[in-house]
Formats: sequence, C-alpha cells, structure tokens
Amino acid sequence: MSDRSDLLQGLLRDVSRSFYLTLRVLPREIRDQMGLTYLLARAADSIADTDLLKPPDRLKTLSLLRDALVTGDGKRIGSIQATLNEIRSHKFVTETSAEEVLLRRLPECFQLFCLLTSDDSARVVEVLKELIGGMELDIQRFPEDGSLHSLETFEELEQFTYSAAGCVGLFWTKMCCAHILGFQSWYVKLDQMRSLGVRFGKALQWTNVLRDLPRDLANGRCYLPAKDLRDVGLAPYHLKDPAVYPRLEGLYHHYLDHALAHYRAAWEYTLSIPSEVRRVRLACIWPLWIGLETMAALRGAMNPLDARYRIKVPRSRVYAIVVRSFLSAGSESMLDEHQKDLMHMALGTTGTARAK
Repeated sequence: MSDRSDLLQGLLRDVSRSFYLTLRVLPREIRDQMGLTYLLARAADSIADTDLLKPPDRLKTLSLLRDALVTGDGKRIGSIQATLNEIRSHKFVTETSAEEVLLRRLPECFQLFCLLTSDDSARVVEVLKELIGGMELDIQRFPEDGSLHSLETFEELEQFTYSAAGCVGLFWTKMCCAHILGFQSWYVKLDQMRSLGVRFGKALQWTNVLRDLPRDLANGRCYLPAKDLRDVGLAPYHLKDPAVYPRLEGLYHHYLDHALAHYRAAWEYTLSIPSEVRRVRLACIWPLWIGLETMAALRGAMNPLDARYRIKVPRSRVYAIVVRSFLSAGSESMLDEHQKDLMHMALGTTGTARAK
C-alpha cells in the first residue's frame, strides 16, 4: 500500500485544483475522510466521462465501483482495473493526466476506504451512491448519438443539482456533527442544518450549470428544462446560436435569482458554524465567495451563450478571497458586509464589469 499522504495530499492536489485549498484547511478530525471521499467521487466522475469506454460499459463500470464500496469487495475494483488496462493496451493514454493517475491508483484509494470506521464508511457509501446514481442517470439521459438532449422539467434540474452536489452538503454536515465537538450545538436544529447544507451544495451546482451552458450544449447536453424553454418560445437546439440570447435573457436571469436563493441559505449555514470551528467556516466561505463572484460575472456577461467568453474567477481573485477571509474570519459583521457586497453584485444591483 502506498504512502497515505501521497494519496491524500499529492494526488488530491493534482485532481482537485482550487478545491484542494478547501480540503486542506479542514480540521484533522475530518480532513482525510473528506479527501478520500473526494478522490473516490472524482474517480467515478472520470469513469462516467472517459472516452475509453462506450456508455453501456461506463454504466457497468460505475455499477462495479458502487458494488465494491457497498460490499467492501476489492475484486470488483480489480475487475475495473482489468477492463481499463485492456483498453489502454489498444489506445493511447496521456500518462501525465491527473485523472488517469487517479484511476490507476483506485485500488489504493479503495484500501484506504476499507480502513475507515464502520460509521464513516456508511456515510461515505451513502453520498457516493447518490453521486454515482446521478452520473448513471446523466449517461442514460444524454446518449452520445450526435443529437442534443435536454432535461424536461425544472424539478428534474433541481434533482440533478441535489445528486451532483446537494448530497455532498448533507454528507459534509453529517461528518462535521459526527467528529467535531464544536458542532454539538447543531443537534437541536439538525434537520434545519442538513437542509441548509443541501442548499449550499445546490447553489454551487446551479452556478456550474449556468456557467457551463455553452460547453454542455456542444457536448449534446442541455440542462435548462425544455418545458421552461418552450414557455419563452425556444427549444434546446436554439441555444446553440448565441444570437437567441435576448429571448432567453429573462429566463436565464430568473435562474440566476433562483440560484442566489440557495446562496442565501448557504450563507445562513456558514454563519451558523460555531465560531470556535473557524477552519470549517473558512472551508465554506471560499467556495461560496468564489461562486458568488462567478454569479456576478454571469449576471454582467454580454452573452452567456457565447462559448468564446469563458467565465472563470482568476486565481488571483481566489487568493484574494482566501486572504480577506483570514483577516475577517473573527468578525461576523465584516464577513457579512462582504457577503452583502457580493450578493448585490450577483443580483446586478451595483455596477459590475462585463465579462471579458
């Protein structure tokens, strides 16, 4: 078995990019469990997206991974490795790809999973089953047949945001309450905090949906519900033409407003974190503020359907967020003031720069 720190630090840093900062600031009591869960989820996501496998084989491989986690049977991980190794022998694979390295080291991640306590492994299995189920549904909903496919209803979109990220907010809440003494105060309002945690995850996933719309359309996926589009005289295929954005703009801004309602719940969740558990509060502030800056850029974008203008918070801004949060972490009034500024920008109620 390889060095534990090599997986939970080196490999984790390579595959998680900016989210690595969030994982590393977490208290020791939950840091390794969260990092390992991220690696397993990222491995599942890589399987769901890989062009090494045809969609039916991706579904079969995801099922093997889920069954391995549920049963603790490493033979299923071995079957996954055998399948991928056989394909690699016939196809060129970039050895330096972080995701490729992660898939090669999946057996080592599974060994670490088997060392978790029974309670922690149950929590990890619960969230990974939900995540993998969402990936399987995506593969089925969006067949790679050269056509554009869409979700049908708003309810399907909300369920997608739960399966992709809302369930992670629930998992995060359960892990904090199980391991960190300072979270004992949450037990009297646990249902409320779990609900807010779910909405935290949904806020971030809604941001991904709205930001990645042009790229998803190019890949045959439209997450904006066809029913909502029909209500404004559009069909999913119309969105491939950026010139139709004036007809979509009202609905698009409605979605931005809906996502911001989730962000308000996320901020309530963040301020409810006990002050003595500052590391967890920081780990929540960073993705929340990065997300809100992205939302502000989307609100001010000339045309979010135009793939030429990829909206992304620059690394310099990420570092600025980290510094600001450290300096103001002890003052709820300072944190709340900046949060309000970000919300105003995301709502479009103050001047915002157009996306370049």
